[in-house]
Parts: sequence; structure tokens; C-alpha cells
Amino acid sequence: MFAIMTDQEALLLTFLPKNSIDFAISLITKNNVFFKITPERFSKKGDYSPPQRGKGHIITVNGNLSEYDFLLTFLHEFAHLFVWEKYKNTVAAHGKEWKSEFQSILLDAISLKLFPEKLEREIFYQYLRKEGFSAQPNTALLTVLRELNTNDKTILVDDLPLNTKFWIKNGMCFIKGEKLRKRYKCKECASGKSYTVHGFAEILKYEL
Repeated sequence: MFAIMTDQEALLLTFLPKNSIDFAISLITKNNVFFKITPERFSKKGDYSPPQRGKGHIITVNGNLSEYDFLLTFLHEFAHLFVWEKYKNTVAAHGKEWKSEFQSILLDAISLKLFPEKLEREIFYQYLRKEGFSAQPNTALLTVLRELNTNDKTILVDDLPLNTKFWIKNGMCFIKGEKLRKRYKCKECASGKSYTVHGFAEILKYEL
């Protein structure tokens, strides 16, 4: 006997790892969430909006993300939901309360084996250690996410040779210069001013 897949399950299967669908559906259903997949937004990967005007929680995630990046963003936004339910808007957006909720939901996902081992290791290092925590993923985590995305055809600043002229997604043009840890010292084409550009910034186009 074959199980009939709901429209929501079919939609999520397009964006999430297959083994995470039940977990995702459970979170959406139990928390009365209106979940929406959006076009790419340069300023953010996802968003959470609390209930208002008789409507429930709203969570959005960019549809251009790879499946594991999508899953991490999905869980990131649910951590905001859990914080709002406990504290409303009385605490910092990514303060200790959010960190605690995000760690808790990540541990749930890890217990269900939703991440490949090498990604799980980076998640632990980035988010679950006592020594430090940043809401922004580090380079090692971003690298693993990129490796796992077999359909990734994006070009990053890291991929370009020095002195390459390139444009990033906000339309700004730069010439790639020396590396300064995670960023590159680049010259803006129009003004000649120096800026630092992250190595994982996506390239719109470039000229060698």
C-alpha cells in the first residue's frame, strides 16, 4: 500500500533533505505556522514574524538555498518562534535566549540523524560548543554546505584569481586584492576606494 503525499510534503521535498520532511511538517503543524518559500533575498535567508491581526506565526525561507542550508535556516527561524512564545519581544534577536532555543532544536535534529556526519561536526563546532557561538556561519561550515550541494554552480570571490574584476549581487564592482583572513581587500571600480569583501560573497559576473 502506497502512502499519499500531501501538497505540503511534496513542496518541502523539493527544498529539504528527504529524511527531514516528517520533522519539518511536525514543527509547522504543532506550532500553527504559515510557512512560505520566497525568491532569493540578498539581505536574509529567512524570516520570522509573530502572530498579529488574528493570524498565526509566519516563517519564510529563500527558495534558492541548498537543501541543508535550507534546513538550517528553517530551524534558525523556528528558534525565533520559540523565543517569541516565551519572551515576546523583550529579549535580543540573537541573544542568549535565542542561542539556547537554536541549540535545543539542533540537538533534536542531530538525534534524528538529519545531517551528514561532516556537516554535523561543523554544526557542533559552530553552534553547540560552550566556548563560543555566532549566529553567522563560519567559513568551515559554509564550505561543507557548499560541498554537499551537488547542484551548486555559483562562483565565489574565493574562486577568482587576484586582480580579477568582478560584480557582486548588489551591483557593486571590485578588483580582487590580497586576502585578509576571511575577507579580501578589494578596490571598488567606480571610486577606487578600498573595501573588504568576504570570500564567500557570490559573484554576479567577472572579467579576467
